[in-house]
Amino acid sequence: MKRIGIIGYNDVMHQLYLPVLSRLEEDIKWYVHEDSPILLNQFLMGLTQVIPCETPEELLQFKLDGVIVARQTQYYKLLKKTLIQRSVPIFTIPPLERDMIQLGQDLQDCLAYGGFILPSYVSRFSEAICSLRDVANKNHIRLSQFFVDSKRTTEELIWTDFAQLLHTTAFILNEPIKKGSFRLAKNGIYLERIIVYLETENQSAIVTVNEQAGTQYQIAEVEGISGVYTLSNWQSMTIRQGSECVVIEKDPWETMPHRYGIETAVQAFIEGLDTKEWPIPAREILETYQICHRIASAISNEGFLTFQLDDGSVSAPW
Repeated sequence: MKRIGIIGYNDVMHQLYLPVLSRLEEDIKWYVHEDSPILLNQFLMGLTQVIPCETPEELLQFKLDGVIVARQTQYYKLLKKTLIQRSVPIFTIPPLERDMIQLGQDLQDCLAYGGFILPSYVSRFSEAICSLRDVANKNHIRLSQFFVDSKRTTEELIWTDFAQLLHTTAFILNEPIKKGSFRLAKNGIYLERIIVYLETENQSAIVTVNEQAGTQYQIAEVEGISGVYTLSNWQSMTIRQGSECVVIEKDPWETMPHRYGIETAVQAFIEGLDTKEWPIPAREILETYQICHRIASAISNEGFLTFQLDDGSVSAPW
């Protein structure tokens, strides 16, 4: 039997992760911690073999095989530090850290103590995204996400939907990012649009988010010698080669957690508890966090900023 802790409860956990956790075939006992007694009770209704832990001390008294962080509770930093020092692997839905110095220390400690971190960049685990990554001789990639009338600050947008798109783009590129630029368009405290250009040795990519697009939509497109491959809203794949066009519709009965890659990501985390292998290489985690931090901390409200990723900016053997 595996012993897995869960820290925090929110809508993402309720809608996307709890259904996956409740269907796992492995024999798991859950040790759940939430500041709110009302939210803590939600775990009791959604999972079996649940041990509620009202305080961090209660959670830490158990020998855990792994921990899933859904929300950063009041004592999150204390819990994170202790868990890393105990070699406990962590699957984290919110960013592990937004401070780059602390992030580097956390990653180094994970390597030193023998645990691992798995951020919720789940799209890379989906079959559709993996098929785009496998396109031969690709040279340009475009990932875009649109919202009807969303209002989020720069920090909120950059570290959530944009981080997911950025990491997915880097995964599809499958080459080290050499340079890039970005442009932000803000309305007061809100970030309305972001456009990011990335360049590798042989490819280029554009990542965009529009909060005021009038529609809820997502597109991932790969261009190359073999044609243009377009994944539209996770529902259909259109392949254009010469004058031919083929549309492959996704199974309408496929669950959203499976389609998005959440099921596979959770399974990779569970399997990693035995192997202690990082499901996502630490360098790729750092790359995504590094770019997000640079954009989120930019002083200019809009404009261009070129950057060269620092190879080895965190001294760890990955």
